[in-house]
Amino acid sequence: MLLVKTKHGFLPLENRTNFSITTEYEGEQSLSFDIQPYDSNFKYLNEESQLQFDDNRFLVKSINQRKDLATITAEIDMDDWKTNMYHHFTRTSILFADLLEYIKPSGWSFEGAGTVSGHADIDMEGCSDYEILMACKQLYGMVYEYHTASRQIKIIHPDRIQPRGLYMSDELNVRRKTHVAFIAC
Repeated sequence: MLLVKTKHGFLPLENRTNFSITTEYEGEQSLSFDIQPYDSNFKYLNEESQLQFDDNRFLVKSINQRKDLATITAEIDMDDWKTNMYHHFTRTSILFADLLEYIKPSGWSFEGAGTVSGHADIDMEGCSDYEILMACKQLYGMVYEYHTASRQIKIIHPDRIQPRGLYMSDELNVRRKTHVAFIAC
């Protein structure tokens, strides 16, 4: 259920349409939906308003309001990671788990950080903990699965994922929408 944060707690946004969550390969997520401006909860939707869906919190980044409909776009809330800035950040031959312990904000945890092996050198100018976290994806060869409401990040090794051999396709000539086509490879 999609919720919006108010001064009285989280309230459900039930009267929405065209709801979607887009997940990028590395784990970044964005959320969008349409809502009518006269909906009773529309007044809580402003830029930087907090939304929650499942175990992720999002921040509203844009509101495209038209006469009868408003399109809301939000990004995953990683603001905790963007508050600490470094003029120059350098670490030599550091393990991933050690680097995470240094940059993680208070209250955050990782699942699978100890499974990342190897050392890396990192040298960045004018960066935040978030930018360092993003650079780690390429340095250590993994991606993330975010759970921002519970303040946890799961480490995923793409090279260790086994293909399941099934693919869904919406490009087949399907006559009824009640059937989903699976193609075994």
